[in-house]
Amino acid sequence: MRRENESCGSEKVAACAGRCVTPLKGEPLASAICHCTHCQKQSGSLFSFTLFIWETDYE
Repeated sequence: MRRENESCGSEKVAACAGRCVTPLKGEPLASAICHCTHCQKQSGSLFSFTLFIWETDYE
């Protein structure tokens, strides 16, 4: 399990009870949950969750 501020590649990610936490400067533009076979293969799970943000809002 990753701890807060532990590096995950080039990103800082914190995991707490299965949640990934990343710092954002603004509100997300949109979010989507999909369970099509393409998203299942891509995520390795039953579904994928996608969050749309401006690149400049990611710290």
